Amino acid sequence: MVYDILGREVNRLVDETQSPGSYAITWDGRTSNGSTAGSGAYFYRIVASAPGRNFSQVRKMLLMK
Repeated sequence: MVYDILGREVNRLVDETQSPGSYAITWDGRTSNGSTAGSGAYFYRIVASAPGRNFSQVRKMLLMK
């Protein structure tokens, strides 16, 4: 999920269960409704879970046009 600086969800890039492995996701700078997001700071959140293990991480990124 991608959030703006105010914590509002901008886009949900992946919302499905995936098999174990490595993945790469590219955000094209668009919001959920298809409009272009403005340049600036955004946050992305990664959530993963397995039996007995949970992982969640939030990191900052910059969108520059």
